[in-house]
Amino acid sequence: MLNQLLAVIAPILICAGLGFAWARRGHEYPVDFVTRAVMNIGAPCLIISALRYGREPGEVAGMVVMSTLISFALLPLIVAFVLS
Repeated sequence: MLNQLLAVIAPILICAGLGFAWARRGHEYPVDFVTRAVMNIGAPCLIISALRYGREPGEVAGMVVMSTLISFALLPLIVAFVLS
């Protein structure tokens, strides 16, 4: 159980630590570079990982459809709450 939790939390803590150290040193944040790196490296890696280690394609598609329908159903409630 601890290994599973650490596998999820460790990358987040590492990224947060790197960001903290980056800001602490006063370096400039290159928005264009980071955006290109995420889109050209991070997104394809995420897609490949999801396809390789993910669930059955039909099950994933069903989860996406259900998530979309739930989001559409809750959207009017959220908008009404925010605007009131």
